Amino acid sequence: MEKQWIFMLLALLAGAFVPIQTGANAVLSKSLGNSMLSGLVVFMVAGIIAFFILLYQRPELPSLEQLKSIPFSSFSPFSV
Repeated sequence: MEKQWIFMLLALLAGAFVPIQTGANAVLSKSLGNSMLSGLVVFMVAGIIAFFILLYQRPELPSLEQLKSIPFSSFSPFSV
């Protein structure tokens, strides 16, 4: 219970940043004149940041056998 407050605080902060991100996306979309292009920019920046975080963390990569055992439908965004 002592460390749960950290996760509660992180959840609160994540929720607080949603409207800020929405406003930033709207400004970027208006500046670029294209909402699809702004979505691509946001996606690329997030991907680059995630890449550097993974480089820093150096997680163990799954083996080829582990990847082959994952059902193909798991990679689909519609597999919910």
